[in-house]
Amino acid sequence: MSEIQNSSLEKEVKVNIPAAEMNQKFEEKLSEAASLVRMPGYRPGKAPKWLVVKQFGDAIYNELVQEAIKESVEKEIKDLNVFGDPELKDLQREREKDLSFTLKFEVMPEIKLPDFKEISVEKPVVQVQDKDIDKEIQNLLKGAFDYNPKTDPAEKTDRLLLDITKDQIVAQGIYFLPKDAALVFSKHHTHTDNKDHQECHKLIHDTHLATKLQKSVIGKKIDDTFDVTVNYPDDFEDKSLAGKKVKYQVKVCGIDASVPAELNDDFAKKFGHKGIKELKEGIKKFKENAVQEQVYTILSLRLFNKLEDVLDFEVPPSLIEREYKTIFDRVQKVKNEDEFWKDKKEEELVSYSKKFASRRARIGMALNEYAKQKDIEIDNKDLEETFMREIRSMPLSDQAAAVQWFYKNPENIKMFSGAALERKVVKFILEHEVQSKEKTCKFEDLEKILDKETENKLA
Repeated sequence: MSEIQNSSLEKEVKVNIPAAEMNQKFEEKLSEAASLVRMPGYRPGKAPKWLVVKQFGDAIYNELVQEAIKESVEKEIKDLNVFGDPELKDLQREREKDLSFTLKFEVMPEIKLPDFKEISVEKPVVQVQDKDIDKEIQNLLKGAFDYNPKTDPAEKTDRLLLDITKDQIVAQGIYFLPKDAALVFSKHHTHTDNKDHQECHKLIHDTHLATKLQKSVIGKKIDDTFDVTVNYPDDFEDKSLAGKKVKYQVKVCGIDASVPAELNDDFAKKFGHKGIKELKEGIKKFKENAVQEQVYTILSLRLFNKLEDVLDFEVPPSLIEREYKTIFDRVQKVKNEDEFWKDKKEEELVSYSKKFASRRARIGMALNEYAKQKDIEIDNKDLEETFMREIRSMPLSDQAAAVQWFYKNPENIKMFSGAALERKVVKFILEHEVQSKEKTCKFEDLEKILDKETENKLA
């Protein structure tokens, strides 16, 4: 075994095993196989050697080659801190000749951690006040209504019970007509037959149909029936409707007039609380948890910015590439929905993703090294908390499927081990190492501070 390349991030060795050594091992394996093999026309273990070689020689030699590669890898990595699997190159494996191959290892560099106690970060301190709670209650009141049955024609802000019929399938949904909303939307639906459940669900949650309904139901009375025609675009997600003109039959089954909700115990019960007192306590707890999460995010970003300035070691290229793919995919997904990204050109997205990948990889290596030195490990509770934070960050439409995915495959939670360890290490550093300079600020200022720190990260 000879070393042909050695650097701080890579080590390449050429392995050569003489033919005589391989032949000896081959003969030993062959004898062992011959004593066990059963072949037609011969007693167990009595088949001639040439026939055993013909039948099993290639398989035996393949096994020897794999064993030789494995032993070489284990010997090399014993004293190395390698990253990922080695690359196998230039494999020469003819029988009766020397076995030779090259192993290329990506080596983790020596990671020198800074003295975290010399790092200081400014920590926002926020007290959730009564005015913050009252403001949240007013926001809830704006979107809350009570409903009373009416016989007059439907108006905006009313609630309607409609039967929607298509191809003899009848779906019944409760639709709301928000004053300033662009769409009618459904709260729940029933259906005529269990086998029609999926079709009913599609009918009630069809936003193209809902848009037409909003314009069509105004002025209609109970028991009125009418048709609605929808022209579906060619790229509509339901291929059975894409590019088609579809007629629906609609019947108004009920109309309720909306009345602004009043702040009382009944209002609190709509949000799962016994009364106003409990509602306020619930809002306060929710906001305190939100503050805690935002403060952690701000502190972690500030810590990472400081670490970016002081960490000075090389990062394995494949680790940067892996981070780059993850970041670029994420940016592509949010590009059209995020003000910061939507006008950026492709080359700008690539440039940012590469820059941030290097930062993420280097900081991640430092945090992992710190975890080793401090014996910080994660448990199931850490994994579950990380998973639930991920769930809460998803659109509501995706959350149920994600929870179902987890409960069907509990082992999948291990996918969050990296994020869970990072959070645990960062919290430990913030609580026990770095100096925090507290600065009191208002609840409404937290979002601005977080936006500013995010912009600093993206700069």
